[in-house]
Amino acid sequence: MSSKMGPRWLKTLDQYTQQEFRELNIPGSRVLSNVRRVEVEPITTTNHSRTFKLQVHYRKGRGKKPKVNPRTVLAKQYFTPVGGSQSYKERRNPDRLSGRELRSTTQVYKLWGSNYSLAPKVFGRATEEPIVLFEFIEGVTDKELLIAARGDEDARKRIIETSVRKMAALTGMLAPYSSSSFKGRNPFAFTLSEERDRREVKIESLRNYLSTIVAHDLRIQGVELPSTNSEREEHIRREVLKSSSLAERVARLVDLESGLGEERFLLQHGDSRVHHVIRDEQGNIKFIDYEQFGLHPFGHDLGTYTSAEGGISRLAVGDLPRVLSLLHAYELEGLNNQTDRSRRRSLKKLDGMSADKIVGNIKGVRVSDLATYLASEIRENLHLDATNKAGTGVARAYQMQGIPGYTEEEMFEARLARVGEVLGTVRGNTLLWGYADRTVRDAIQQYFGEWERLFDDLQLDLHTSTGRAA
Repeated sequence: MSSKMGPRWLKTLDQYTQQEFRELNIPGSRVLSNVRRVEVEPITTTNHSRTFKLQVHYRKGRGKKPKVNPRTVLAKQYFTPVGGSQSYKERRNPDRLSGRELRSTTQVYKLWGSNYSLAPKVFGRATEEPIVLFEFIEGVTDKELLIAARGDEDARKRIIETSVRKMAALTGMLAPYSSSSFKGRNPFAFTLSEERDRREVKIESLRNYLSTIVAHDLRIQGVELPSTNSEREEHIRREVLKSSSLAERVARLVDLESGLGEERFLLQHGDSRVHHVIRDEQGNIKFIDYEQFGLHPFGHDLGTYTSAEGGISRLAVGDLPRVLSLLHAYELEGLNNQTDRSRRRSLKKLDGMSADKIVGNIKGVRVSDLATYLASEIRENLHLDATNKAGTGVARAYQMQGIPGYTEEEMFEARLARVGEVLGTVRGNTLLWGYADRTVRDAIQQYFGEWERLFDDLQLDLHTSTGRAA
C-alpha cells in the first residue's frame, strides 16, 4: 500500500506505481482488474482536483503471448484546496465532492439512457481514495470551437445556441425532480440547494469580490491595502466610501434583489463552462464535471457558459430575452410530461424544431426571470474579476491559453465592462420592462440603480476597469 514516495493517497496519479494502480479498489467496476500496464497523462489541475487520461492495458488470454486490449479512462482525483475560507473548504471536501459528482453523473446518465445521455458513463469510485473513474470522451470542447470561430459571428452563435439547447434539455428533463412537490421516488433527493445562494453567503461573497477588485485598482496606483479582509474593508470604509461600510451597502443590494421577483431553483449542471462541454466524434454533446450539480437559480448554467474569458461565448444583453425564453420552453415541456420516457420523447421532438418556432410558441421571457438573471450576471462577473485579479500570473495565463491576442490588460477590463453593459441596458431600454407592473419596474430600477451608485462611490470605472491608472 505504500512506496518510497509514501502512501499512495498522498500522491497524484501520475506518481503511482503500476502495483498501486492494481491495488486501487473500485467496487462494481473491472476497469482496473487484471491490469498489465497503466499509462498516465495529466490533463487539468484546479485548486481542488486533478484529471488524468489513463491508458489501461489488460492481460487477456493464456500462453506465452497473451493478448493485450487497451482502454482509455478519465480519472479525477480530489484534494483539499489550499487557501479560501473554512466554508469554501467544507464545500470542496474531497470525499463530499467526489461522492456528489459520482451520484450526480450516474443519475443523469441513467435518466437519459446511454444513446442520448448528456453525461459520461461512470465506472466507479475508489474505496480508500477520493478518485472517480469516468468514460473518456474523445472530442473537442466548445472552448476550442469558439476560439476557432472568432471572426465568424454566425458560426459562433450556432455553436452557442446548440449547446444552450442541450443545457435546456438537461434542465427540462430534470424539471419535475426540481420541485419539492414531486411525488414518487426522486433519484436526486440527495441534492440540496447550493450554500452560496443563502443571503449571508451572498453578502460575504460580494464583499470579498468588491474589496479584492478595489484593492487591485488601488495597488496599480501605488496604494497597498492590508491583506486581511476585515482591515481591507475598514480602509475602504474610511478612505473610499466615507459614509458607510461595504457590508452595509452589499446587504442592501442583496435585500433589494429579493424584490425583483420569484427566484426559481432548478436542477442544473452547475458549472457549464465552455471547457466542460464536449462534442464527441459523432457530434453528440456531453457535459462533464458534475461536481456542482444541484438546485440553482433559473438560467445559472447559461451564465456560467457565457462568461468565458475573451468574450468567446458572450451574448449581447439584447439577445438574452430570446435565449431565456428558449430555456423556459424546455422547462415547461419537461414539467408537462411526468414520466421519464415521455419527457425524453417530447424533448427530442423539441430539439427538432427551430429556435424561432419554439420561442414564438411561448409568450416571451418573464420579467422576473430576466431581472434575476441579469443580477446573477453581475455577481458572476464580479466573482471572475476578483479571481483573476487576486490570482497569480500563471493562473491568468492558463485562463488566457489558446485565445489569440487576448492580453492580461483586456482580462482586467472585460468583467466590469460587461457589468457596465448590463447596467446601461437596464437604464436605457424601457422596452425590457415596459409590460411589467409598476411595483416590479420600481424594484428593478431601485436595485440596478443601487449597483450604479455603489460602483461610483467605489470609484470603479465600468468601461476601463483597471481603474484611474489605466
